[in-house]
Amino acid sequence: MKYYYTNAQNQPTGPVTLEELRALLAAGTVKPVTYVIPEGGQQWGALSALLEANPVPVAAPVVAPAPVAEPTPVVAQPAVQPQPEPTPAAAAAPAPAVAA
Repeated sequence: MKYYYTNAQNQPTGPVTLEELRALLAAGTVKPVTYVIPEGGQQWGALSALLEANPVPVAAPVVAPAPVAEPTPVVAQPAVQPQPEPTPAAAAAPAPAVAA
């Protein structure tokens, strides 16, 4: 939708979009008490009333995804090698005698 607004000389100016009116307000070109009328409209009203009736949509906040942890590298462990069983002959051998 397009709107006309009254300029500093109280002359109708436009048409402009609602977004352009917001930009003009931010720049100080128009004030909240500036009169506006929709294109084809019958009654002028304050810009502040138009803005209150048409609030700026608030975008949903952008949430950054949580950082992904790097995978822990898997270090291959050497296989456990079975130890040979002692032979029965070595286990039964008597200890050498110690000389006195």
